[in-house]
Amino acid sequence: MNVHRRVRFGSKGRPVMTAAIAALLAVTTLTASFTASASALTGPSPGTFSGKGFDACTAPAQDVMDSWLGSSAYQAVGIYMGGVNRGCAQPLLTAQWVGAQQAAGWHLIPIYMGLQPYCTTSTKPYRFTAADAATSGRTAADDAVVQARALGLATGSTIYSDIEAYSTTDSACSTAVLTYQSQWTQRLHALGFFSGFYSSLGSGVRDQVAAYYSTAYVRPDYLWFARYDGIATASDPAIPDTYWLHRRIKQYRGVALETYGGKTLNVDRDQLDITSVPGAFPHTRLAGADRYGTAVAISQSAFQPQSPGSAVTVASGANFPDALAAGPVAAAQGGPLLLVPQDGALPLTDSDELRRLNPSRVDIAGGTAAVSSVVQSELQGFARPGTVFRWAGQNRYETAAKLAGLTGGLGKTVFIATGASFPDALGGSADAGRLGGALMLTDRYALPQATATALSSGKPTKVVILGGVAVIDPAVLVQIKALLIPGATMERWAGADRYATAAAISLKTYPLGATTAYLASGENYPDALAGAPVAARAGAPLLLTGRDCVPASTRAELTRLRATNIVVLGGTSAVSEAAANLTAC
Repeated sequence: MNVHRRVRFGSKGRPVMTAAIAALLAVTTLTASFTASASALTGPSPGTFSGKGFDACTAPAQDVMDSWLGSSAYQAVGIYMGGVNRGCAQPLLTAQWVGAQQAAGWHLIPIYMGLQPYCTTSTKPYRFTAADAATSGRTAADDAVVQARALGLATGSTIYSDIEAYSTTDSACSTAVLTYQSQWTQRLHALGFFSGFYSSLGSGVRDQVAAYYSTAYVRPDYLWFARYDGIATASDPAIPDTYWLHRRIKQYRGVALETYGGKTLNVDRDQLDITSVPGAFPHTRLAGADRYGTAVAISQSAFQPQSPGSAVTVASGANFPDALAAGPVAAAQGGPLLLVPQDGALPLTDSDELRRLNPSRVDIAGGTAAVSSVVQSELQGFARPGTVFRWAGQNRYETAAKLAGLTGGLGKTVFIATGASFPDALGGSADAGRLGGALMLTDRYALPQATATALSSGKPTKVVILGGVAVIDPAVLVQIKALLIPGATMERWAGADRYATAAAISLKTYPLGATTAYLASGENYPDALAGAPVAARAGAPLLLTGRDCVPASTRAELTRLRATNIVVLGGTSAVSEAAANLTAC
């Protein structure tokens, strides 16, 4: 960026943060009562804009800004608002200056030049290491928010972390950058701001693109990439079109002297294509064109090809009973849960994903009424001979019991859900996977023989009943208690409805909170079912929502969790943007 060429430091960059710099970055506890010192807060920056922008090392004088706004094509300007590696003084950058530019119609792009990675190819002296990357990212975000509020930048603004080019031959350094940026993003979300990321196309952006669907990191909300090819566009072949769609800036030329209205500046040129959603809550959406494509998107977010490949669990995308107990199986085997049609050809998305994963084995949940022999034959084409297995009983209860045996969790915590409907089992499926347990089904008034036999042989140390007395009668608890070994416990986790039950399950499993939470439709089962093993892998609860709004119980649980990373499962026909932004019912 332009700022990099203005200052030369006398000493070489050092790989650790000094005590003085650590003290500078240490900020006091942020509170809701913080008040900007001058102008009132305006709308979030930079707002929605498609067009040209520039960034300069130092905030220009007011007469220069006025001249350029009236004489040039530029309507956006980057402002270096803070960070220990910011190279230029900012005598004019005040809340009054910010307010004046916003009132004039400028779109302001807040930039924070914090610590750089230890493998940076820049001359920036203050750096983070692999060991302190996470802490450094959080601390930088805290300081950035203090600076933003002092300048009168509104909550909901996007703050761009400037990470200069770095060596791509050091994989540990790439991981450190992803960790730093992920923690920066999570902390900004917690403080009510969006996260932006600036870097070169060949290093930082390359790594962010590769990690786009990774659940190990929280990706930035907006991307700003540097490629000095002189082409004013926000697209690039190295960045898939669907990644950061309408959330991009391209820096296409650096260090250019330009004069407008008789005023000259040395600037970097940018092309913006950014859209902000008023009242939006930072979230990630995993979705495909249909339920099968969504399950594939969820799989791609968490699982990379291995040698030998991952174990893949397959369940019906058309009917829920045989599929409900499949989530903990996939979690136990460390692989995804894909959905398939009952009969006919596999969707192309499934075929491509199976080819990508190169599965070491495939486990089919349910009989041929759920997944036909034709589909099974197709699945055999993606696995080695003798590695495709079908797990089925005479009914949904026997199938669930057989699947529970695959988890290795029958001797741990066993979740019991109604086999008559799906909602209560969805949250329980993710939590059973997280706790290394199993999930089985029951009738409302009587414990099926297959479930009873599995409980007797498995000898669980704990049994959790999912849902209230309207779905599982107390008589079933009496039957289960008679089968338990001495010292085993039994609890009922339930709420007033399916949403409150999922929240109760989350509270019991994550009493200390969780950074990430998954949000899926409570009105249909496929998206939440496929999300269960990924949520378990991430150590995150799976909560339910309505299509267009979020029930009070779900919102309350998200608040209690202090979740800063919301992963929405499914497209807008399942969970609308209003619900994804946590609009209350």
